Amino acid sequence: MDSQASERRQHPRQTIKINQSFTVDVRTEERQHRCYFNLLELSPGGMRIRTGFEWPVEDVVKARFLLGEPLDVDIRVVWTQPEEDGRIVGLEFLKPPPREVIDRIVARYARRRTERHSVLLNQVLPIEVEREGVFKPLAGVTVQMNPEGMRYLSETPLQVGETCLAHMALEKHAPPIKVTLEVLWSKPTRVENFLVGLKFRDLSESDQTRIDQFLARRK
Repeated sequence: MDSQASERRQHPRQTIKINQSFTVDVRTEERQHRCYFNLLELSPGGMRIRTGFEWPVEDVVKARFLLGEPLDVDIRVVWTQPEEDGRIVGLEFLKPPPREVIDRIVARYARRRTERHSVLLNQVLPIEVEREGVFKPLAGVTVQMNPEGMRYLSETPLQVGETCLAHMALEKHAPPIKVTLEVLWSKPTRVENFLVGLKFRDLSESDQTRIDQFLARRK
């Protein structure tokens, strides 16, 4: 079995969208140089960045990413996508960095992003959850939402740790968001409802963008 593939499977994918500018020192056989980039996504297996630097596909280099703390990795360029002001690049870590380092970086910027984009809604958003193969309405009110999840006032109890497929309508006359909801916490209220923390999982990139735009319009 491929040892690198085996090691990557030991680090389940936890992707965080960051969209913030950083610096990287890149070292090749010929030279070492510093460039600036916009970190779009980070996971234990790699990252997606926007940069003006030309990264040849399949190129393998040593890099030190300065993400609040140094992240020293050997990376491979998996793909590039040209844009008007540069290119978007998909990078793979040839050997996953220590998990505690990734966890610290993810926690740091996930918290900043969540705080920056959290919106108080107190709004009924039609949500249907899958129960025994059938989608049924989840009665309640969306109290607060951020790009990673939401606080929901549910009329029925939800079990902590439970996950369920859901369809969530953000706007009328638009297809619903398809998402897996994970119940992080739950506490009863004085009026026999349940305030629950729900985390978004398995979002497509287009649906994540729709949530970001929905929240931006309500700032």
